[in-house]
Order: sequence, then structure tokens, then C-alpha cells
Amino acid sequence: MKVILVDDERPALITLRHKLLKYDSSIEILAMCEEPEDGLEQIGRLKPDVVFLDVEMPGMNGFDLLEQLPKIDFEVVFTTAHDEFTIQAIRVSAFDYLLKPVDEEDLRKTLERLIVCLKEKEDRNHFREFQYLLKSLRGEPEKVKKLPIATMDGILLLPLSDIIRIEAMGSYTAFYCSKKQKIVASKSISEFDHLCHNDTFFKVHKSHIINLNFVEKYIRGEGGSVILADGSEVGVSRRSKAELLERLFLK
Repeated sequence: MKVILVDDERPALITLRHKLLKYDSSIEILAMCEEPEDGLEQIGRLKPDVVFLDVEMPGMNGFDLLEQLPKIDFEVVFTTAHDEFTIQAIRVSAFDYLLKPVDEEDLRKTLERLIVCLKEKEDRNHFREFQYLLKSLRGEPEKVKKLPIATMDGILLLPLSDIIRIEAMGSYTAFYCSKKQKIVASKSISEFDHLCHNDTFFKVHKSHIINLNFVEKYIRGEGGSVILADGSEVGVSRRSKAELLERLFLK
């Protein structure tokens, strides 16, 4: 959590810094600003996750400071010795409002909520990156070499040549790879249908996409089934049978 503190009272800054680091020593205090103008500059330059902002300051109060910013892409926690600014804080969508002297228990509750909020924001950013990558890849499937898979800590780029089969698991999707690894994505299999525009992949039925390069045997039947290089057997729907056999023959 990257934090900037803005308060015209030096003792209040030092006390708040101490309480923040007492709660979690990994909190990064980017700047401690006694002048609102300095706070404005440091916020724009350092891009914090959270700003602890005093309301009453000479020359420019906390609300005036926020109005000077082109956008507020961080969470705001107001700190003040008075409670008459609560409604105003709500109007500017402040994350929280703490009365001075800041109570450690109140601060703890605020920080716990901030951690959850920032994690959810990070997850949303990852999801947007993931969706952007998928959208760009769908346009030119023949150029795709790696598939982006959203994970808890980022985006895994999975080589298409390693994927043996893809299986639906309810609202999730499992990828079975040549290195005997199984990767689960928190997206339904329909999100990966664009792979079938690539000559290598084929959707044998609604729950399974296979890599044709790993097919070792076709077993006759109403729809039949295929044996893949990892020893797995995957059923083929009746409607997919003819096209699958043609694709296998052409390969």
C-alpha cells in the first residue's frame, strides 16, 4: 500500500505515520506533506494508492486540494479534529473519515477495508488487461502463439503448442498441457472459442477443445472419441464428427 500523508501539523503527520507502520510495517509512506500545495504536487508525481488528507489547512483545505486534481484515482481518507465535514466528505466519495486524534482501532478497521478495496481494484485491472489481450488476439488468430490466462498474481502466457486439451469445469476452464501441468482459468470455455479459428484447435463438443496435433487415435462410434498424447479419451459429438475427421485427414 503506497500512502501519502497531508497535514499542516507536523506532530499529526508523525503520529499517523507511526500508527500506520505499527499496523503494517510494509506500508510505504511516499511523502509527508505539511503544505497542501506540496501535497498536490506529490500526489500527481508519486501516484499513491491512498491519501490521508487533513481537512482544515491554511490557504487550501482538503476539499480544495482534491478539486485541483484532474482525476482522483486513489482512495481518500480524511483526517480532522471536527466532524462537521462528514457530508462533504461523502459527496467527494471519500473512502473514510477519521477524527483526530486518530484512534488506533478505527485506523485498523479502515486499513483492513483498504486492503480489500485495493486488492479488488487490482483484480479488476488484471481482468481489463486480460479482456484487452483476448480481444486483440481474436482479430488475427493465425498470429497467436501464446494464450493469456488470468491468474491471481498476473497474466500467464501459455504457449498454444503446449496445450493438449481444454475442458469446461462449470464457469471455469482447465488447460491440460504437454508438460503434465493443469492450469485452471476463472473463465468459461466459451471465452476460448476463438482458438478454434486457429487450424490447430477443434471443439469436439461443448465441453472440450482439443489440439489436433496431439490426437493419436480416433475410435469409431456414433460420434466416436479421440485418444490424445496424454492418454486421455475425449468424446466427439455427432455434429462435430464429420468435420473432425476431415480436419484430421487434411492434417
